[in-house]
Amino acid sequence: MIADYHVHSGWSDGQGTAAELLAAAAALGLPEIGIADHLVHPSLGYGMPPERLPAYAAAMRRAAAAARSAGLLVAVEVDYTPETWAELAAPLSQAGLDYVIGSVHFVDGAPFDVEAREVDERWPDADVLFTRYYDHVARLAASGAVDVIGHLDLPKKFGQRPSAAAGAAAEVALDAIAAACVLVEINTSGLRSPAAEAYPAATLLAGARARGIGITFGSDAHRPQEVGASFAHAEELARSVGYTTYVRPSDRAQVRLP
Repeated sequence: MIADYHVHSGWSDGQGTAAELLAAAAALGLPEIGIADHLVHPSLGYGMPPERLPAYAAAMRRAAAAARSAGLLVAVEVDYTPETWAELAAPLSQAGLDYVIGSVHFVDGAPFDVEAREVDERWPDADVLFTRYYDHVARLAASGAVDVIGHLDLPKKFGQRPSAAAGAAAEVALDAIAAACVLVEINTSGLRSPAAEAYPAATLLAGARARGIGITFGSDAHRPQEVGASFAHAEELARSVGYTTYVRPSDRAQVRLP
């Protein structure tokens, strides 16, 4: 079975404990999971602030030591904005994490994954949103502080799609990811959204494959019952563009697809 490296607990906006998430993984036969709770600047109003990071890491280490079936890796999903990045990135290297997922949820000071109406009003031209988003992704990858880019092409969540004009920005982002040796995840939460498509789309994933970018898998589970969701689809998507292995983000070990 494929490991699930993007799972959230009650330490941020998830609903399960580490033990509950591990039990869900074990029931599916997953070899391990990575709990990667949201690390955000306090001004953003959700998730886990930096001052809670040491306690979170310690609690997850205890849960990992107590695990008897599926293994547990300890990670965070850190939220990138240009204004807050330096403050968030600073404590990451001292936290003893197994890996760091970097994600972009905000553009121009506003979230684009909360309400479809707000997205339509703020960014009536989808190309503007996607171009700004990919610019942030490129900067995030180049920061050297993250191991994985989370849910690449997230702005499509509510069904918006860019035109070919935004393709150049996506190419720049992929080039930056490749240059920094950062991984891209196949994130199945898009299948549970109006986009009805995993992140990233097959065309972007093919671009990642052409550049030699490694992949991981993540359900983006916020409840135990979402752990490992739609992983058969994710495996099929990976194979469709030529991947035969995925990467364990904690040690960069190559794992063959089942």
